[in-house]
Amino acid sequence: MLTKKELLRIRKSKGRLYPLFISTSDPLFLELATHLCEVLTHCLGKTKHDWEEIFDEASSMFDVHEQVFLGFKKICEDAVKFHAPENNLEEFRKKIFEASFECLYKVEKESIDNYQNRLCEFINSVESPHTVTTIQNTLYSDLPEHHVITDVKQYTAHELLNKYNVSLVQGLLFNSKKITICIPSSPELMPYLRQLLRCLKFFQLIVFFKKEETQLVIEVDGPLSLFQNVQKYGFKLACFFPSILSMPKWTLSAHVDLKKNPEQVLELVLDEKCQLTQANKNFSAYIPEEFNLFAESFLKLNQEKWMIEERCLDVLFDGQEYFFPDFSFRNQETGEIVMLELFHPWHKAALVKRIQHFKKFGLSVSYFIGVSKDLLKDSHIKTILDDKGSFPEVFLFRDVLSPKHVLEALEKC
Repeated sequence: MLTKKELLRIRKSKGRLYPLFISTSDPLFLELATHLCEVLTHCLGKTKHDWEEIFDEASSMFDVHEQVFLGFKKICEDAVKFHAPENNLEEFRKKIFEASFECLYKVEKESIDNYQNRLCEFINSVESPHTVTTIQNTLYSDLPEHHVITDVKQYTAHELLNKYNVSLVQGLLFNSKKITICIPSSPELMPYLRQLLRCLKFFQLIVFFKKEETQLVIEVDGPLSLFQNVQKYGFKLACFFPSILSMPKWTLSAHVDLKKNPEQVLELVLDEKCQLTQANKNFSAYIPEEFNLFAESFLKLNQEKWMIEERCLDVLFDGQEYFFPDFSFRNQETGEIVMLELFHPWHKAALVKRIQHFKKFGLSVSYFIGVSKDLLKDSHIKTILDDKGSFPEVFLFRDVLSPKHVLEALEKC
């Protein structure tokens, strides 16, 4: 993901931003992408130092803009996983240096090979066995340039070129104040829309809906509109963007502030005609690991009285705004459906609105909420939760959702 501003190739004109996409059919870029895919294929086991040398060599082989090449390098770095030693090697180095000093002190003249052998003999007499090779390979293996590549995500040339173009947009959204997504209101788009709503919940974004005659308008707060967790939220928003690309028809507009100057906010406008594609075609079948863990723990705890509805995609109305829950539970004895909405540290404004609207208009479904304990640091939030009146059951959670607390809240509902 191109989150560094110096990697973003853009053009500015009349208050708008235009990403400088590269052609996925350009022979030069295809040759570059093919070469980089080959590099990724054969980089397992190489150190970060070797990795840097390979890319330095490749940069001189292709006549492309330096900014473009650095962008590809960043994407390839994101595709590999470097292994860092888990053990602290400072103590190991200290012992090796002390042993080396002892050997040097006792030996006046010695060839380097003999010295290394004497050193190993000395070390092995007081430490676990080592050879010259293991000492050389271990001594500074915790430094970044010696970290070894242990896992690689593979791409085809076309996938890598598309990934670069998508990453340009993600980098801009990482610096956005607000984005608006417009989806036509047509029956054939409903399956795609439901999946988009699922992705919005998966990435825990701050979302507001408007239903108009011909379209559904989805407003998503950008990271620059927040006062905390800005970077974490920015990554979530950027990671969400490819989910939009599976929609047959869509329009996205975003207010982007690359210089953190309110007077220089520019507008980014894109639609399906930009021909970007979603890299992970099977995202709709993906179930987050935390969902699986929660579901397994919940079913064990609850003895199957309550079942989790996997297709929790109902859009609700709180009297002012549309929203949708994170989970839906069915009582196996009565058939009752109870919905759960979660509010994370960056959902402060949404939580206040939801409570205000529910107090004023009520809600026609069984519903309860989970609130991050971090939000209680705000005295206003704590006050309105303590004085919630007829608002539904509220439970608190930390980073991990507790099945026990959810079940207790369900029973109270």
